[in-house]
Amino acid sequence: MPVRCFHHPGRQGVISRGGRSYCQRCRDDQQAAARRVDGHVKPRECFVRYASRDNWMSIYGTGCAHWVAHQKRLMHRGAGSERCLDGYIVRIPDLVSGAKKITDLKNVKKDDIYVMRPLSNRKNHCGLVIAAKPDAKKGVKITIQHDSSEQGGVVTDDFHSHFKGKGFFYRG
Repeated sequence: MPVRCFHHPGRQGVISRGGRSYCQRCRDDQQAAARRVDGHVKPRECFVRYASRDNWMSIYGTGCAHWVAHQKRLMHRGAGSERCLDGYIVRIPDLVSGAKKITDLKNVKKDDIYVMRPLSNRKNHCGLVIAAKPDAKKGVKITIQHDSSEQGGVVTDDFHSHFKGKGFFYRG
């Protein structure tokens, strides 16, 4: 039996993403929407969602959470329903939902999730710890990789200098 489009059951599926099949029109519209996604978002090609009828648009969400979710392969965490086309999380609260908060910096390890909180106390940026090593001056030197709209893509920064030593870490 041929696979049908998830959104248009009368159309033949030509591509499968995130466990769903899509017709040629959906595929073309997904690609067009992906070209409109902000250039810093990585990966761009799946940071789109079905809006209505034959209308696809970029996701309103945080590219940083999307990037971390792809790196950690997080698809099913948190109560949020919005996911990228490949099924990965796009919101920071969903990214850390159920994860253990690390309260002591000396316990931070590679692959922990970093979340920055501004004065408004909203979670608005995150990254992935790629190195955490003892340091005589700082206690621990933490290096964070993150998808930054400010810096135009995936970059690597020092926790103490770039993020001013502020933020939270999560594991799990």
